[in-house]
Parts: sequence; structure tokens; C-alpha cells
Amino acid sequence: MVRRQITDDRVATAWIGNRVILGGESTKLTKDAPEDTQFHPATGQWRTPAGSIGWFYVWHAPKIDVDVDHTTMKIATDGTVIIRLKAEGAKIADITAAQWSLPGLMVKIAGDTTGFAVKESAYYAPGDSFEITYASMRTLRLIVTPR
Repeated sequence: MVRRQITDDRVATAWIGNRVILGGESTKLTKDAPEDTQFHPATGQWRTPAGSIGWFYVWHAPKIDVDVDHTTMKIATDGTVIIRLKAEGAKIADITAAQWSLPGLMVKIAGDTTGFAVKESAYYAPGDSFEITYASMRTLRLIVTPR
């Protein structure tokens, strides 16, 4: 477990495990993540059964705080969050509002979101790349379990 103070308002947290890596940044809700930025306040990576690296990151969000504690990622914001995900062999049918059943990783989701959508990403190669939207939310908890 790693925790580093970046500035008075920003703290980075990370869990570096044998099979999964999670990272987040808390900003005291002072920083947003617009689509055209390289600021990704939440990221996760793991090795898929095919041997490639699966990953996800918050691509778009209003002012946001993300805190990581071992296998749990806690997201706090007020609005809509879009997460980009890529994992070799992933299928859109295995990504629901409450659970992502991915090759090599299970992610259980809890929160107060009132809307959910998932679509194939136009940004990456089709087939195993997705954009996941959680709308009108304040909190979202992702609990990851390697498998």
C-alpha cells in the first residue's frame, strides 16, 4: 500500500499486489477529469489469462476524489463518470452496472448511480475495449478480485 501527499489538496494512493495494481488520486474535489486531459484519477491493471495486461481508467469525470485501499477503489464525485476498459477476451455482456466479469479479474460495483451504459470504444480496437458510464452518481465503490 502506498500513500503520497502531492500538494495540500492532492493525495495519491495505490495498491501494488501480485496480480492487480490500483491507483487513485484524491483532490479534495478541486480537480476534474475532462476528456481531453491526461489526468486519470483512477486506474487499474492486471494480467489476463492470455498473458496481456488488462486495464481501466477514469477517462471523464467532474471534480473527483479517488481513494484506493488494497482491493477497493472508492470514487466520490457529483455527476457522470466514464471509465475506459480494455482486456483481451472481454465481452460487453459481462459488464453490468453491478459487476464486471473480466478475463482474470472480477469487479463488484456498489454505489448510488442512477444510470448505467456500456458500449464498445471507438478509440481502441473493437471487440475487447469499452466505455462504461455511471450517471448521476456521488459514490461508487469498485472491489476487485483477481481470478
